[in-house]
Amino acid sequence: MPHSAWLEQYFEREVEPVLSPLGLDPARPFPRIQNKSLNFIVRLEGKDAFNRDSELAIVQAPRSLPRVVPLPGEGVTRACVCSPASCRLSCTSCSPASR
Repeated sequence: MPHSAWLEQYFEREVEPVLSPLGLDPARPFPRIQNKSLNFIVRLEGKDAFNRDSELAIVQAPRSLPRVVPLPGEGVTRACVCSPASCRLSCTSCSPASR
C-alpha cells in the first residue's frame, strides 16, 4: 500500500475522530489556545448552523496523538512528521465546509 493511502487511512481512523475545530467569528475573535500546542488555521466555506458565513477555524492537534508517525514497510525506517505542510491534504476531509 502506498504511503499516501496508508496515511489517509490513519488520519480517518486515528486523527479525525479526536479533532475539534474552533470557529472564529465576531462573537469569538480570540479563542483560548493552549501554550506550546500544535494548531492549524483552516479556511472554511459555506454557512454555519445560524446561516452565517464562516471563514476561519482553528484546529488543535490533541497532545494524545503522536507528532511523528512511523510508516509501515520493510528495510529503511520512515516516518511522517505532523506539520501544517503534511496535514494540508487531510484538512479537506475534516468537514464538508473546510478547504
